[in-house]
Amino acid sequence: MNNIINQHHPNPGISIVLPALNEEDNLEVQVEQIKNYFKNNPLPCEIIIVDDGSTDRTAPIADRLADTHKNITVIHHPENQGYGKSLRDGFQAGRNEFLFYTDADMQFRIESLDLFMPYMKEGKADMIVGYRVGRQDIWLRKFLAWGFNKLSSTIFSLKVKDIDCAFKMFKKQSYMKLDLLATDFLIDTEILTKARMKNYIIEQVGVRHYPRSAGESTVSFKHVLETLKGIVVLYQQTRK
Repeated sequence: MNNIINQHHPNPGISIVLPALNEEDNLEVQVEQIKNYFKNNPLPCEIIIVDDGSTDRTAPIADRLADTHKNITVIHHPENQGYGKSLRDGFQAGRNEFLFYTDADMQFRIESLDLFMPYMKEGKADMIVGYRVGRQDIWLRKFLAWGFNKLSSTIFSLKVKDIDCAFKMFKKQSYMKLDLLATDFLIDTEILTKARMKNYIIEQVGVRHYPRSAGESTVSFKHVLETLKGIVVLYQQTRK
């Protein structure tokens, strides 16, 4: 099912976007954990799985989950279109007041949303962004992430501890004003940069990070080069 909705008046509740690329071993476990979490949470929830051209069994697993759970929607990309495009399509499809995303690789636990709830109830923050506590990645990836954070923070004047942490929430109405363009991993930097330019209130919360239990990261050196090129493009866009 590929039903992208432009909703100007969101419903109460939260739309959870799960971008997934070759996550056949993790996706169903992640979805079950989310559903179990919301059994004890009165907040209405929908799950939007974005299959970004997976070549394993991710697509049929996602379809089966949508067939058996009425609050799950699946968006299929016939071929890989990029992390940023997956998030943007998922956000656009979200019908609820709050948009939240995390990756389908199980390196975060949905229970960490408990830490976001007080800010949601206050309603003052436009965005709530996580930063990884006890990051469970190899040293090279942590080093590259450190360099990326330093570079992006300097160029775009960001005061965010962990720019590309995949555990973020925004108000749907706030998101709709950002006019995002990135199709790749630069999406987090673009979100935060454009939010800063609009003087959005951003709260930061530490969330526990876990090692991958299955599957492999799809981030490669090619993505690093693409992201560096994207930084130049975003700088030009935001300095006009």
